[in-house]
Amino acid sequence: MLGAIGVFVIAVVLAFSANGEDDAAVVSDVDAQSDVSQSGDQTEQQAAVPGPDDGEPDPPATDPGDAPPDTQPDQPEPNPAETVQAQAEPELTGFLIPIDGACLSDFEGHLPGAPREYRNGIHEGFDLYGWASCRPIDQGTAVLAAKAGTVIRIDKTYTELTIEQFEEASDSLVATLDPERREFFLDRLRGRQVWIDHGAGVVSRYAHLSAVAAGLEIGDLVRSGEVIGFVGESGQLEAITAPGTDYHLHLEIRVNDDYLGQGLPPLEARALYLTLFDLSPGDSP
Repeated sequence: MLGAIGVFVIAVVLAFSANGEDDAAVVSDVDAQSDVSQSGDQTEQQAAVPGPDDGEPDPPATDPGDAPPDTQPDQPEPNPAETVQAQAEPELTGFLIPIDGACLSDFEGHLPGAPREYRNGIHEGFDLYGWASCRPIDQGTAVLAAKAGTVIRIDKTYTELTIEQFEEASDSLVATLDPERREFFLDRLRGRQVWIDHGAGVVSRYAHLSAVAAGLEIGDLVRSGEVIGFVGESGQLEAITAPGTDYHLHLEIRVNDDYLGQGLPPLEARALYLTLFDLSPGDSP
């Protein structure tokens, strides 16, 4: 019987050993699967975390010389005065002095900006007198178009002012009137006139004429140097009180609503006219 019991015990021990090995194998398999699963999770987590080269794509390459729009250097605002001057300059070339062989006086009283007891207190053009312009200038001396253009005014008929009209037009109170009324009186003092439009707001006015050229009509296209009138003294006090003593040409170059040289001292304004006529400072009496 003891032999049978011994055999039974040995059989139980062997069976227990076999089951332990199986359980260990199962545990080993589970651990292995767990390790694989954890390894996979770690791999996925690592893939989900962006590295230093991951994330948004790099911006396209740019030329080092190109700057972003907001870093471009500021451009200076254009100066309106310089713009207007630049627009007018092409039209302020090609002029000739409107009396053949004359030069531009350097006497301040003959120049734009010179003070006047009349004419609203200022002279708006330049005067060509025989004693200050390098040649004789008398009644009937031909007046030439300073540049080609279109005739926009001709005073074919003209009646000389009376002393009362002259005093009314030259009264200091004229300066207090509205611009349109003031211009009416100042225009009287220019006497008989011809105006030529040269384009771009530039107009030449020829004043104190004794007569205009025969056949000249408003709307005519005149050439540079063409005769448009003749020197006189119309509109002047001397034409009333001492006829024949104040013959000269008064010329104004208007640029829009201003006269050339406006706001400048007379000699500085003269420099503009020297440039206008392509004359040197030495071309003077």
